[in-house]
Amino acid sequence: MSKWFHTRIREARETAGISQADLAEKLGVSGATISNWENRASEPREEQRERVLGWLERTENAAAKRETRSPDRDAADDEPLAGNSALQSLREIYKYWPQARIAEALSLSQATVSNWLRTGTVTSKYSSALQRLQTELTKETRGQVQKPTRGGELRTEDTPYADWLRSALERQELNAVELAQRSGVHVNTIVALLEGRTEKPQARTRDRIEKVLQPSSKVGPEPAVEQDTWYYIGLDWTDEEIDQVPDEPGVYMIHDRLGRPAYVGVAHKGAGGIRARLRDHNKLRWTTDRRVAYTFSYALSGRMPKADASQLAKALEKLLIKFMGNAILINERDVEDIAG
Repeated sequence: MSKWFHTRIREARETAGISQADLAEKLGVSGATISNWENRASEPREEQRERVLGWLERTENAAAKRETRSPDRDAADDEPLAGNSALQSLREIYKYWPQARIAEALSLSQATVSNWLRTGTVTSKYSSALQRLQTELTKETRGQVQKPTRGGELRTEDTPYADWLRSALERQELNAVELAQRSGVHVNTIVALLEGRTEKPQARTRDRIEKVLQPSSKVGPEPAVEQDTWYYIGLDWTDEEIDQVPDEPGVYMIHDRLGRPAYVGVAHKGAGGIRARLRDHNKLRWTTDRRVAYTFSYALSGRMPKADASQLAKALEKLLIKFMGNAILINERDVEDIAG
């Protein structure tokens, strides 16, 4: 395989608008295998190469044919195209976020975002959203470009709250960027909820989102009932999220941009609680680097389920798996993936 195979397969998958799991099913391998290929951890074995190259050629040929059609016709239904400023914003955002995340933030398909980048055209109705998103990401990173972590970060998964949030946005014809503007919740927090990297919002964030999406004049599905409020996973490392943490004893973890543990700590009773500890960390120089302090998780020891030893062990197992994220090489979910 050529040295740029890893980039080629990732770009072809994103162009096709499919997930690593979808591609794995097409090629008869595991999702972990696709991730390894895209992240240069391994290459296809001899018996896999013909199948992989065949899929690459078909996907790239189909993309080339689409380029001969009117730009963005399928995605935009002949809506007017935006000027160069929107395209520039999109290209700047792509320095920070992968195509799938941009699509999630705008309530679009990944194929549409891929088409915009490929053809150099953007539908005008998304101009303001793109410009706002670029401003937020540039402010957050202090202008320091960070490559999208397409294979990393905390594991994404479908969650009840993500399902409700996506449905509510669709019902009110909003996207994550517009919801962020109306609710005052950072767009990173909303997208993390949509992707399932953050399992559920903290109380203040939840109230702000639901105030926008559930005005009294609207009728729609109720938000997912909040359960297991003794722990929260994958919260954005911001003052807004840290300030919502209860000042209670417990354990916490700060994750880096790839979802790996960067710091593990404990807050004892009478020592200020988890919020005080996180605020202290937030004053340190290393936590200002978003590559190192990207998200955090915590569990409140006083709210853990009161149960027998066996049930407590299961609760601790669940917590450890969620805390460790990508640092766990294999757990039950990956075993099922490999076996399949």
